[in-house]
Amino acid sequence: MELRGRWGLVTGAGKRIGRSIALALAGRGLNVIVHYHASADAAAATVREIEALGVRALALPADLGRGDDVARLAREAEAHSGGVDVLVNNASNYLRAPFDELTEAIWDASLDVNLKAPFLLAWHLGRAMRARGRGRIVNLTDWAGERPYADYLPYCVSFGTPEDVARCVRFLVEEADFTTGAVYLVDGGRLIA
Repeated sequence: MELRGRWGLVTGAGKRIGRSIALALAGRGLNVIVHYHASADAAAATVREIEALGVRALALPADLGRGDDVARLAREAEAHSGGVDVLVNNASNYLRAPFDELTEAIWDASLDVNLKAPFLLAWHLGRAMRARGRGRIVNLTDWAGERPYADYLPYCVSFGTPEDVARCVRFLVEEADFTTGAVYLVDGGRLIA
């Protein structure tokens, strides 16, 4: 997919991996909607960095743990952009909960953000993409699904370097026309260690 002039939404794009992905895609000409929850200053800084690359950007807040906020984010992203062609579900929470201290609230918070929100965004925006006849959706996860971290059970159930991940996402969005159901492990070699 040619990215120049199109719009993409990257969740959790104010910091870390999301920021790297947003900048990598912007560097290829994609206008980027920078989603954030509590990182307004970081999101604003990412928007400025993206605009310095010569493309458009805006920051939209949403609590991905709330289905109504996820739906609002999808509606606003579509309205502000005229149509989102790329969705990168990157945002996650990482809640420490030793097994004996695990609560239903921690479990729900992890799965709402790490599993339900990506589904809902893909559902809302994917239908709009299908109606336009184009679009790409990339869902990121963590190697913890293969090798769980102690004391992070809810995170591991739901879910390299930021630059390596950004390169993989850029490839999937821009060059991989027929990739479905594939899992790409960008883990810096941790699974073979």
